[in-house]
Formats: sequence, C-alpha cells, structure tokens
Amino acid sequence: MESEGKKFKHAKGTGKDGSVFQSVESGSTVAVLEGGSGFVSVESASVAVVAEGGSGFVSVESGSVAVVAEGGSGFVPAESGSVVVVVKSGSAFVSVESASVAVVAE
Repeated sequence: MESEGKKFKHAKGTGKDGSVFQSVESGSTVAVLEGGSGFVSVESASVAVVAEGGSGFVSVESGSVAVVAEGGSGFVPAESGSVVVVVKSGSAFVSVESASVAVVAE
C-alpha cells in the first residue's frame, strides 16, 4: 500500500474561542469560528464548520459535511456521506443519514 496516494490534513481553526474542544481523525478538517463553547468531532475525511454557534455540538462521520452557523445550541449528527446545514436556529436538532441533505434556516 502506498501512503503517498492519501492526503491526511489535520487542520484545526479556532477564532475568538475561549473553550473549544476539537477532535479530528484521519484527514479531517475542523474550523470553529466565534463559537465560545462549541464541541466538534469529525472522523474519516469529514469537514465540520461551526461559525458563531455559542454552544453548538457537531458530529460528522464517513465523508460528510456539517455546517452550523449562528446556531446557539444546535445539535447536528451526520453520517454516511450526508450534508447538514443549520443556519440561525437557536435550538434546532437535525439528523441526516445515508446521503441525504438537510437544511434548517431561521
């Protein structure tokens, strides 16, 4: 097996965050912006972005994308190649599975 064919980028972006917990594994990218107490966990080449989410919890797995913007206490789990977007929803709960797309706005 050639490891050169795989790109493992561990990127942790923290902006204006006092107490952020970030966990990334196997080529994931995590960006937490202005999320005072956000919890972000990503695995297996996932992308998670928490922007202005004071206490957002985001968990993504298996090549999925999760974005929480201005969601004060949103909880978003995503699995198996799905896309989750939570925008301006103070206490929204979004769960998507199996290559589905969910968008919650306002």
